[in-house]
This record gives sequence, C-alpha cells and structure tokens, in this order.
Amino acid sequence: FSADPAPAPTDYLAGLDWLIGEWINEGSDAVVKLKYAWSEDKNYILADLDIQKAGQAAMKCQQRIGWDPAQQKIRSWLFDSDGGFSEGIWTASDTGWVVKSTATLPNGQTGSATITYIPTAENHFEIKGTQRVVGDVIEPDFEVK
Repeated sequence: FSADPAPAPTDYLAGLDWLIGEWINEGSDAVVKLKYAWSEDKNYILADLDIQKAGQAAMKCQQRIGWDPAQQKIRSWLFDSDGGFSEGIWTASDTGWVVKSTATLPNGQTGSATITYIPTAENHFEIKGTQRVVGDVIEPDFEVK
C-alpha cells in the first residue's frame, strides 16, 4: 500500500481556483453578478449568482462545486430562487471546463444543457450554454462574458 495520503477534495478542485473572486457581466438584456469562494473547509467552491433585468432582480442562484469520490468526478449542484435545481458533471478541456448539466424546473419539467467555462484573459472568462433542451423544446444558446 502507499504511504502517501489520498488527495483532499481541494486538490481535485485546484484547476477551478481561477474562478475564485467576484465577476460581473453587463449585457444588453441583463446584469449577471457571480461570486465564487472556497468553503470554510476548502472542500467545495461556493457560488452566488444574481441576475437582474431592467434593474430588477430576476433570479438568484446558489451553487456548490465539489469532488464526488463515488463517481471520481467533479460535480456541482445549483439551486435557484424560483425553486428549480440542477446538477452537473465537470470535465476539463483544452480551453476550460465542460459541464454536462441536468435540471428540474419548478413546474417539474426537466432539461439539460452543456455549459462551458472558458478563461479568455486575465480577469475575464466566458460561460456558454449550448445543447439546451427543456422538455421537448430546444432552447437558444446563451453566452455570458
């Protein structure tokens, strides 16, 4: 057996430490504020997302990103202020991270999407949502910078 200790959850999340901080996107139709921070025990990355449209709160979300030792993958769980929730499986790519996400909406309808997180420059990154399906309806892609 190995005398080396098993990696801690924070070791598996080290590739996401660039997310830590406060971010803002002021798009033409919405303002998106994101805040990522390590949990006190550094086993998770915690996020608060605040989306405003026309100066009014549109949605708030909380996300937890962590290492799932059973699946040997990084997973995330997100809960929104409308009562919906989603979970995702994170995979590192050449340009950033790809998240395969499944969701349950407040009305019980289900959905799925591929979300990519791409660092583009110092203090900048993009989130792109593609392959978005809610029920039997294909939804438009989105991009947040």
